[in-house]
Amino acid sequence: MEEEILKELDEKDKAKKKGKELEDTSEIILDEEPEEIYDGNTRKSEEKKEIDLEKEKEKISKVIGIVNGVQENKKPGKTEILEANNLAEEASAVFESCIGCGMCKSLCPVFKVLMEENISPRGHAILISDKVLNELVFKCNLCKACEKKCPLDIKVCEGILKARESLVLKGKGIKQNEEMIKNIRECGNPFGSGEISDLDKLYCC
Repeated sequence: MEEEILKELDEKDKAKKKGKELEDTSEIILDEEPEEIYDGNTRKSEEKKEIDLEKEKEKISKVIGIVNGVQENKKPGKTEILEANNLAEEASAVFESCIGCGMCKSLCPVFKVLMEENISPRGHAILISDKVLNELVFKCNLCKACEKKCPLDIKVCEGILKARESLVLKGKGIKQNEEMIKNIRECGNPFGSGEISDLDKLYCC
């Protein structure tokens, strides 16, 4: 009788120990982080994202070059010169209806600071109408305040942009813009790498 009771107690003790071991094992399993499921579709999706990103970078680089007209180490060819002359004609046509009243000057922020007639909207209109294009067209900040004041609703900024594009196609863009574009391509910002010693050195307009 005593032997049976001892045997029964021994079996119960073994069962308890076994149960505890199972609990400990389950805790260890639960503590482990689930393995990531990484199949072929996921890999293809990530590769596609990388390819799309590279394509977007190429597009941005091309757009910067086209908009700003920077063609490094390349002289303007016949096509560029022809296009530049056409743009100069279009820029001149924008100001055909200008009567030179000067009302546009009253709101021009650049003229208010520099007080020079040749960089005022009226000055730009006279010069561009006569197809006299130079770096002065890059002084305009394209705010369109002059257009709001113009009684003839002349699109001054449109004419100035065409004049700028004409100059750039002829290889007469300003060095500051070219340097900024180079810095953006190489460093991701217009100032380049390292400390910025002269903030007035580069400007954008």
